Amino acid sequence: MNYYEHTLIARQDTSPSQIKQIQDKYSKIIESNDGNILKFESWGLMHLSYLIKKNKKGNYLHFKIEGNGDLIKELEKNEIDFKYIEKPSIKVLNELYNILDLYIVASRVEGGPQSILECSITKTPIISTDVGIASEILSPSSIYSYQEIGKASPDIEHAYKNVQQYLLPKGIENFDKMFK
Repeated sequence: MNYYEHTLIARQDTSPSQIKQIQDKYSKIIESNDGNILKFESWGLMHLSYLIKKNKKGNYLHFKIEGNGDLIKELEKNEIDFKYIEKPSIKVLNELYNILDLYIVASRVEGGPQSILECSITKTPIISTDVGIASEILSPSSIYSYQEIGKASPDIEHAYKNVQQYLLPKGIENFDKMFK
């Protein structure tokens, strides 16, 4: 089984009973497709980084689940989008980072160096939990705990400055030292 983290954002005017319906619908799809919900967190009403369909805020629902590829297909059939891109070309990768307003690494045990390095070198705003190399690259203001995600603030210049030490060719030596 694969492990996934999904954060759903419901409209700001969604009632508590509607949020419960969304949670129940999502849970039912997962469980009826041999998936398991490892953890559910309602992060409540939070500000969005930018307007989405004229909304400034959204109700965040965070699921940690395990399942297989069939589960993801079923979520997509039910209009619950899941996007996963593995090893895109450099051109596609650059295009993806250029359209982001904010990259969020929301993991407690992984979130390895790749996305943090990529965001830093492309000057993409990023906040992260304290995983992988986050503390080596990101400023303390860009590292958050789940309870204080709203207080996190990306520091693009700090990350860009710190990632320079990991650029080729000298960067390989510094990168390897992190894991020894």
